Amino acid sequence: MFLSCILPRLAFKRKLSNLERRSLKTKSFLIMINVSALLGACYFFMRHNWYCETGVYTLFALCEYIAVLTNMGFHMTAYWDFADYQLRIYSDWIDISKVRCNSALQLNI
Repeated sequence: MFLSCILPRLAFKRKLSNLERRSLKTKSFLIMINVSALLGACYFFMRHNWYCETGVYTLFALCEYIAVLTNMGFHMTAYWDFADYQLRIYSDWIDISKVRCNSALQLNI
């Protein structure tokens, strides 16, 4: 997850498009929330096991759900990353090509 945010900034010599910038910004935001939720889940899990306090396991579960949802959101940004590509699957080969216009992702099967 971290590499998919760092590498485009280091590797691209050209200016990023608005869609690429939006994707990177959203990914960076979701990574920060994801890491925070995972650290919170670890903290609440240990606190629950050490002190057995009421409601701490609920906070652990909440952090777990936030981590899962931000992970799903992170991977759904692939829609923006590949918005100008189309995938064509034939009986003997697969073609992945860039679409000339900025239309939505097309899946031609």
